[in-house]
Formats: sequence, C-alpha cells, structure tokens
Amino acid sequence: MAILQGDIKFLASKKMTETADGGGPPSGTVIADTVSNAIFGDISEQMRAGGKVNIKSIFAAVQSMDTDQYLGAHVIVSKPPQDPLISITLAKASTFDKRSDIVPRLEAYLNAGPEWAGVLYGNHITGQRSIQIFARPGVDGPTVGRTLVLQYRYGYSDAVEQYVRVTRVSVETRTFTTSSAGTPVDYDGQVFTVDISDPLRADFPGSAANRSFTRDANTTLIRDTVVADAAEYCGAAALSSAVAVGDVSAQVASVYSQLVPNSRTETPVTDKRPASDSVITLATSPRRVEVSASPFSQRIRIGQENRGYSYVTILAPLPAPGTVRATFRALGRNYTITDDGAGHLTGAGAGTINYLTGQVAITLDALPDDRSALVFYWGQVQLFDNRSGFVASRPPEYVFDLDHTMIEPGSVTATWLSGGVTRTATANSIGVISGAATGRVVHPTGLVYLRPTYMPDPGSEIHVDYQWSDVVEETLTGLSPDPAGAVL
Repeated sequence: MAILQGDIKFLASKKMTETADGGGPPSGTVIADTVSNAIFGDISEQMRAGGKVNIKSIFAAVQSMDTDQYLGAHVIVSKPPQDPLISITLAKASTFDKRSDIVPRLEAYLNAGPEWAGVLYGNHITGQRSIQIFARPGVDGPTVGRTLVLQYRYGYSDAVEQYVRVTRVSVETRTFTTSSAGTPVDYDGQVFTVDISDPLRADFPGSAANRSFTRDANTTLIRDTVVADAAEYCGAAALSSAVAVGDVSAQVASVYSQLVPNSRTETPVTDKRPASDSVITLATSPRRVEVSASPFSQRIRIGQENRGYSYVTILAPLPAPGTVRATFRALGRNYTITDDGAGHLTGAGAGTINYLTGQVAITLDALPDDRSALVFYWGQVQLFDNRSGFVASRPPEYVFDLDHTMIEPGSVTATWLSGGVTRTATANSIGVISGAATGRVVHPTGLVYLRPTYMPDPGSEIHVDYQWSDVVEETLTGLSPDPAGAVL
C-alpha cells in the first residue's frame, strides 16, 4: 500500500508562541488543514499600523502504518496573501531552533566584519542618537548610509550588541596632550560625531583619548559590516505576464518579499526651492499673479555652545515685509515661524524684525535639537505695480513669420486660451485681423502682427491655421522695357 496524500501532515512545534523560547522540536500535534488561524493568529489594528514579525516553526511529517519507501517531500507557498500589507516567506531552520535562534538569522544580512579604524570616544548611554569615534588624523570616517556594529563584552554571556546605521557625519580635528617622561606632549586626533538612525538600546562604555589610538580594555568594540546575504527565503509572487509551454523564464512584479516591517520610506522631491514655499500675491483680478517671496536664506547651526531659546541675527539684503520665515527642529519635528508683514514673527515662537535694518530677534517655543539648524528664509525688497486697471497701458504684441509665404487671403485664423476660454481672431481678405485681437497679415511674405485683446494663459500657445499657394517661377527671354520701364 502506497503513502497517501492524507498521510503527509504538518506538525506544530513544541511551543507555538511568539516568545523568545517559542519553537523547539516537533510535537505530536497535527496542524489541521484548511482551518483559519491554525498557525498564525488574527491581525490587530496595532499590528497593521506599526508592523509585526510573526515567526512560527512547523514540521512536515508522514504518518502512515505502511512501510512503503519515503522519497522525500517539499513545501511551497502556492498563493500570496490577498492583503498587500502582509507577506509570507518560508525559511529552513534546525530541528531544535527557538525564536531566539531564528531572529538573529533574519538580522544577519549584514555580518560583523573587521574592527573599525577608530574607537568609541567616551561613554555612551541608552537613548543617544549619536556616537563619537576617536581616530588618528587622515583616517576616513564612516559614510552616510553605512552600518556599524557596537559590541560590548563580546564573547561573554552578557554581551551587548547593536547594529547602527549612519545618517550624518561631521569631523573635528582636536589637539590632545599626553605625558612623555614627565613632559607634556601635544598630538592631533580626529573626533567624528556620527548620527544614527535608531537610539542606543544599551549603555556602551568607550575609551579615553590616547596617542596610540587604541581601545581601552573592557570597552566597546566598533566593527565594520559586510553583506552576508547567505539566508534563503521562499515565497510566492503573481505573474505579470502569462507563461507558455517551452518558456525558460517567467516575469513577476517583484522577486522581493518584506521580512521585517519598516516605517522609513524614501520619497524624492524635485524642483523644490525655498522660494517656492512662500509667495506674494500681487493681484487677484483679472487673474491671480504670484511671485516667489523667499529666494534668500541664512542658517544658524545649533550646537552645545549656542543651544537655547533666543537668537539674534541680521538679514541681508533687506527683507520685504511679509516674506520672512524661520524653521527649526525640536525633538525630531520641524516648526515654522512666519512674518505677519507688520514686523512681528508669530507661530512656533515670537519675535520682531526691522525691515529698515534687517535686524531679527526671535524666541523659540521649544529647545532646538543639538546639531540641527535655525534657518531663515526671506525675499528682497522689490517694487511691483499692479497695472491691470490702467487703461493707458499698451497691450502686448506678437510679431512672427508663418512657415509659408503666399498666404491665401481670408484663410488666417488664430486661437488661444485665455482664462480657460478659447479666443479666436481672423484676418479678412486684405489682411486686417479682428475678433479677440487686432493686427495685420502680410499675405505675400507670411508676416503676422498680432495684438491680443485677451492675454494668453501661462503655458498656452497661439495656434494659427491658414492656407497657402505654391510659388511658381517662370523665366522669360527676349523682352525689353519701354521708356517707362514697363514690359508688356
């Protein structure tokens, strides 16, 4: 008697929980087929909003009294989840692996590499979002986007380790002093201040500055990372095009599956300038006219030396009333203070501005973050005249050549959009233009002179339809002019 399909079953692990000791060896509990939540539980609103990684160990088994030969089995994900926010993948684990054994493998895309050419400078405490690295002059610091590993008491049972991703780097060369045979000796060293994406989850003791640029005993080790990319995951993806018999490849929308939730997304922003964030409205009738208000900017770097609530600066060139804005960051959030046009700054702070001298005094509502910046944007004093109701102003004119000559009289029609309405002007048989514009057409040469009564919309075009005749040239010989210069 052969092994039947119903003899192949899934067995639950010893502990089907999401705790650190979840998983373990197989149990005798059979996971029921076609039963909802037999492996994973329901998804809560909190999980949907913040994300969660569920890991369960299951085992394939053959339960049969028959002694037929077992030729092996395989497991696949045959259909992806209908919810686009959920992904499921399979990975091979050892028989006795627990959740605490599996999680490090998920995080092992980057593997700890050689020791970094620098030491952790000073003690760092839980919650810090930046670290300092002490290195010899000439050593390159970590680049933005690189991941480092902090390891304290590496190799011991109470070891602490954290992967940190670099988001910003600044470097400063400092002079340190050591003693040599009782004589003070100065030497230079670099101190890199490195911002990291996630705060430190533990205390990491660092080293003091020393001339050999070596790490003190029993302190934190900084290591570089290398891409291991050794784990294998299996999932399912829908085909983006049909597959025919004989094809050697298939096309899917993506071969990637999300292993862990990630709230960080990259959104490129193009064609954005400080001037476009604030505008001045010059007129609203007959149409709205706006100009950029803040093409100039000034930055005050925030550090330990000047971190506070009140700041004073001078803006040059002189700012125009109503164009000044100030932005700063506090506790990771951006705040804005604006100019009311009467010399007062309001919003996430208060202050005054003198438009005649450019002097600004501002007090922030919140203490700005260390190593952030207070940035001022403003527009220069400019004079604009609203001449929309000025009857003596001369309307704009257009002079251009058509692509052809010998235009058929009475065939020229010009159209354009003005205020979203199509405007039309035509030329009569003698070339006089009337309708939504005035002007003239020179039929033999194709020259057009056009003065619209309704201004074209920004970005619109003037379309000209016309007919023309081909020019035929004929050479006559044997002709002689009369005394008046005419040839009959």
